Amino acid sequence: MRRSLYSNYRHGQYSSIANNTVISRHSSPAPSERSAEPYTSEQLYIQLLDKVIRLARRVTLSQALQGPNAAQNNENRTNEPVFRLQGENQLEHDFKVGAAGELFIFEFLLAELPGFNRANWRSNIRKRVSVHPEYQDLTPWNGAETADIIYHDSNAALTNTLIDAGYLSNAQWQGARPTYFIEVKTTTGELETSFFMNAENADLAYQWIPG
Repeated sequence: MRRSLYSNYRHGQYSSIANNTVISRHSSPAPSERSAEPYTSEQLYIQLLDKVIRLARRVTLSQALQGPNAAQNNENRTNEPVFRLQGENQLEHDFKVGAAGELFIFEFLLAELPGFNRANWRSNIRKRVSVHPEYQDLTPWNGAETADIIYHDSNAALTNTLIDAGYLSNAQWQGARPTYFIEVKTTTGELETSFFMNAENADLAYQWIPG
């Protein structure tokens, strides 16, 4: 039995594991708040990853499933510039934003799911977060990529949480031990921003719809 999930994160806001993931948008800081020495692209990216990790460790899976307003805090009200990597092409920028979104989902699932670890993170772009001190030993995933995160729910921990949140039918899923294929989509735009899904992912999602 398989389940295909899509996660949704907008910089401090959490919505159901069903859609789109978002990183950050804030107004630029006042001139007096700007550093005299501009940060490098790598430093800015590490700062972003720092914040992603902090936020992920504050939210529970149950909170995330309640919707975007369930886990608000003051941290996502700070005056930070929109994340940009100067001097890098758009594709590499998008890869790094995507990897940051995957890191968020990985971090909060790590605290929730028994047996969940780095081996479950099977994305070809995950290597980009290795610039962060906590992930310097993260090796690239070089295997075939079926989904960003794959988890066999042998203890029904994720399934029971989804049942309790109303995402799965208790009658159909109680006692089930499915394998979850989680695809993470990330953007620096609004929570409702449309996201791209290639034909292969779309076919797999329809194939794995329960019923």
